[in-house]
Amino acid sequence: MNRRTTFTPLLAMLVLAIALAFASCRTERYPRILTDADKLADTQPDSALRLLRSLEQRVDHEVLPTRMYWRLLLVKASDKVSQPMCTPDEIEEIVRYYTDDGDRELLPEALYYAGRVYRTCNDAPEARRYFLAAVEAMDRSFRPEDFAALRGKCFSQLGSVYLYQDLCGESVKMYQKAFRINHSANDTVGMVFNLRDVANAYLSMSKPDSSLIYIRSGIRLATEIADTLFLNELYLLQSAAQIERGDYTGAQADFNRASKLVKGKPSITQTTISARLAYATGDTATCRRLAGSMLAEGNLHDKRWASRILAELSLSNHNPGEAMALIRKYLVLNDSVMKIDRSQTILKMNALYDYSTREKENLILKAKNARLNLLIWISASLLVFLIVLSVLYVRYKRQQHTLMKLKIEKLENLRKESVAKDSFIVQQETDSIKGSAIYHAILQNVNAQKGTTKLNDREWEEVASLIKKVYPDFEQRLLSLCRINDNEMKVSLLLKMGFAPSVIAGLTCHSKESVSATRRRLFEKAFGKKKATPREWDDFIRTL
Repeated sequence: MNRRTTFTPLLAMLVLAIALAFASCRTERYPRILTDADKLADTQPDSALRLLRSLEQRVDHEVLPTRMYWRLLLVKASDKVSQPMCTPDEIEEIVRYYTDDGDRELLPEALYYAGRVYRTCNDAPEARRYFLAAVEAMDRSFRPEDFAALRGKCFSQLGSVYLYQDLCGESVKMYQKAFRINHSANDTVGMVFNLRDVANAYLSMSKPDSSLIYIRSGIRLATEIADTLFLNELYLLQSAAQIERGDYTGAQADFNRASKLVKGKPSITQTTISARLAYATGDTATCRRLAGSMLAEGNLHDKRWASRILAELSLSNHNPGEAMALIRKYLVLNDSVMKIDRSQTILKMNALYDYSTREKENLILKAKNARLNLLIWISASLLVFLIVLSVLYVRYKRQQHTLMKLKIEKLENLRKESVAKDSFIVQQETDSIKGSAIYHAILQNVNAQKGTTKLNDREWEEVASLIKKVYPDFEQRLLSLCRINDNEMKVSLLLKMGFAPSVIAGLTCHSKESVSATRRRLFEKAFGKKKATPREWDDFIRTL
């Protein structure tokens, strides 16, 4: 067997074996129990967290990649169940490992959870930085399409970060990006989350009509998947939007729908909306009771609103002592809110500057990438074109070489046939030519005009007919070698009749040098020979 044909299958088998070994290493890189815990964290995070904590002592004896993977999964499961994840220093260590030495396919997830850790610490700029870094890491990965779900979460988290910093316009853009990603992935739950978040952002911008568009779309999707918790949340949000619009009847109807969906103690969100609705409709008793609950259980903004409303109601009930205490409480709460607002304003300005700078950098980078991609595309196209052109040229040269070889063989055969031809037949052919009327007419005209006579069309037709009669295959053999123009054919016909080049020059109205050039060019065209001589064409014509 040929060594080359043996080598090719062996090489293919070797490449296949390496690929299978690499794939096997990839799937068995981490203990099976950890990869199972990773999958479990997406559906049953409580069970995943218990499983991971039970492995703590065992993991201490594992290699570094396994230990770091376990730590990352512990952060993930803790975040899923809304438990404290880890400190910023701990998540920074995890990120550094996956940036420098670890599995680069886990780097986007590590960066995402770093953003989640900083967001729980209310460090919006750092959270934003890590979420954006996670998106960039996904773009640089070998298979960006594998990170569709994580990419959607990153943009959703970015939307929340911007909303927290009162960058509502940017927040809406991020939520809408997340929605498009989840829509492409047919993730209905993710889409409902995104629609709710966009609606909430528009409500923060005092645009209840825009908010209602997204709320209704969210309600439609939540109804399709029969998710009562989503429906409760969306109807409450719709009630808040109706209050903002001044439609208190619609707000009450939406609030009642939400209350029927979830049993048990009302959430602080329900209490806040109900209190605002009661205040707007003049139900002071209900408003007082609910505002008291807000003052005890609500966040800083809820408590500030409740203390102001309760102070207002105390004054209307002619209870100045209680009103004064509530006003003092309101002032303390307001100072706290103002301090947070001032710090958030600074953060907002920094974030806005960072965001603008980042956008400019992204635009510059996109333009560079576009130019680079265009250059690569042009270079690749040019390379392909040159390769195709080279292949075609090589094929053409091979064909030409084969054709020339056949022509030369044909020439040799004709020469052999000419040599072997019976002298009697040759003499007969010569006599037929020289005994013809057109031959004598041409000689007579040449002698009379001293070699400068020109044949008319009728005479040329007689010449062609004579040659065809004596040498039937002459013209066909001539045209099979190369393309011949009218003047070249006339020169060849006269050569076959036996006229000298000087006579042919007069009969064709060309100079002797021009006739010599024609004869030389014909041989070069027919047989591909460079620097041929006119005599070579004459010799060839005699063999036809």
